[in-house]
Amino acid sequence: MADKDTIDLHAQLDECEQVIAGLENESASDPAVQEKLKRCVAKLEEVTRRVSSLAMFSPNEHFDELATGHLRFLLLPAYLGQATQNLQSDDRSELLENAEVYFKDFLTRLHGYGIIDQRLPWVTDYLEENESSATSVPKTRSADPKGIREQKIKRFQQQKELELSLESLRKKRALDKEQDDETARDLYLTLLRLHALKAFNELDEIDKERPMLEHMAKIKSGALGDEATSTSSSKPNINRLKPVIITRDSMQKEVYGLGYPSLPTLTVDEWYQSMVNGGRFPKPGAPKVAAPVRTEDDSDEERETREEREEDADQLRSARALDEYKDDHRRGWGNRHNKG
Repeated sequence: MADKDTIDLHAQLDECEQVIAGLENESASDPAVQEKLKRCVAKLEEVTRRVSSLAMFSPNEHFDELATGHLRFLLLPAYLGQATQNLQSDDRSELLENAEVYFKDFLTRLHGYGIIDQRLPWVTDYLEENESSATSVPKTRSADPKGIREQKIKRFQQQKELELSLESLRKKRALDKEQDDETARDLYLTLLRLHALKAFNELDEIDKERPMLEHMAKIKSGALGDEATSTSSSKPNINRLKPVIITRDSMQKEVYGLGYPSLPTLTVDEWYQSMVNGGRFPKPGAPKVAAPVRTEDDSDEERETREEREEDADQLRSARALDEYKDDHRRGWGNRHNKG
């Protein structure tokens, strides 16, 4: 690949990284930000096509065999996932589906190159279901709240460690006039693993948001009933583990691509209703408010404030119960001997 092509591809990727990084301080709902995101997606798709046509990556290679100058382009699916997830559209479900494909493609690619070793359910489950051995015991994702919490804490700790390592490597590289290749590889490896953790978190968020959107769609269509909500259970096609780009007409083409948090597009009423349906909040008129789910991200101040609210609520219920008791039991009732 000519140096001119390399410089141009890196320049376009630089622009997109700035747009995505800006999401931390800008509102994704801002029309100007939406325009930047759309242009960013178009650039990422173009860079992906060019990277694919230049055959930078081979599925038969290991990370150590990849050229240092190419490693950065492994981030393309992750960036596409992040940018897509922050786009706004009348069809939010389609955006989530596309973002999910990008994140899974990114993680599958890293796993294939030996960069990460976490279990990928969409790959492992497919292989286990097609395993001929009768002794094969399929692994399932733990639904244990304690296990999920521990996993989140572990990811959070790993993310902080990787962020510190990344900062240190960037400082070291900035001071390195000779641009040591080993330092560059360590930097890219750390960056890829950091974005892998973020991608796992984004997939969790997509899994949480999808049922809300399905419920909202049923409400709007008037089809909401007691029947169980049908969920997509299609098996992943191994051929989809190739690099892909999700086009406007939903066709998938060969390509490459990252992720940041995106807030569900819900009104307060819709959000509350989704919490009720999920058993997180009580139905209107229920005798007692369910305790909110606590996460490891709660600060001491937030936890203290929540506990105070819970205590106030308990006191209010006690006071109301006492008032009702006084209304129904006049003073002296129950004193059979009329004493006191």
